Amino acid sequence: MSRPSRPNIKPAKKNLMYSTERINNLPASITKTIPPLGDKIIRFRLLNIRKDENGKWKVPFMKGIPSKDRIVDPATKKIYDIANIVRIGINDNPEIQTPFFTSGDAGRISINPQRAEDINLYEYLWISNYNASNPLRDKTKAAIYELEDESKDAERFLDKQAIRLSALQRVAVMSDDEVKVIGGASGLTDPGDEITVIRRKLMSFADENPKGFHDLDARVSGNTEYYAIVRRAMDAKIVFLDKKGPAWKYVASNGKILSGLKGGDDETQIRNFADWLRNTEEGNTVFRIIKETLG
Repeated sequence: MSRPSRPNIKPAKKNLMYSTERINNLPASITKTIPPLGDKIIRFRLLNIRKDENGKWKVPFMKGIPSKDRIVDPATKKIYDIANIVRIGINDNPEIQTPFFTSGDAGRISINPQRAEDINLYEYLWISNYNASNPLRDKTKAAIYELEDESKDAERFLDKQAIRLSALQRVAVMSDDEVKVIGGASGLTDPGDEITVIRRKLMSFADENPKGFHDLDARVSGNTEYYAIVRRAMDAKIVFLDKKGPAWKYVASNGKILSGLKGGDDETQIRNFADWLRNTEEGNTVFRIIKETLG
């Protein structure tokens, strides 16, 4: 009885991953792209996890990573099969294992550079297309995890805080007219809200979503004066929005000033009217008339 042939299993070139003729048999042009490990423990972390109100990580009980993948050699564009081979099993067959992120480890996989099996796992995790930190990955596949980098995390945190503080500062120094404009455009305010209430709502918005606040401010701040004039003219019963048209009209004569937008809500109609006042010759004339009437 002849003995079964043994697959050609050996350490991969210049790395420690087990390989066969078909799996993990990688050229140096790929293995050299794997950053060398230092002497400290590193961690990969699951993406899209957040801390709850008690400061604890909200992590799925268990999240697996595909144990097999296909990657492209950046030098030759050849395709290679890779897998997380953890040992040689029965009949010398490679045993492939799914790496898991668990809630017990706060959604992290730790790599100890003193452990051969950890180095083996590190190399697979790095070259996988599911690693957001791998610049050569196939970006058509959704990333699942990334290399945890404390210095970059600190930079991102400081940048985020700087944006947040600048948004809060912007709300603090806004004039009352600007508060009305940005508040109205945000959709967060209710009819009859006092200025202090609107400012408080904008503070909360700027605190929770500083980038969104800055984007909104950039879109409408150029029209602040014009938007404010429209609001004041409406309050003073100089102009009104006839929703039957819809159309903007003078209260005194019922004369039409500008057609409104079909289906636009009140805030959209006001912003459109303000844009027209600012950006057209006829609108500039109407703006001057309204401003003089307001006194």
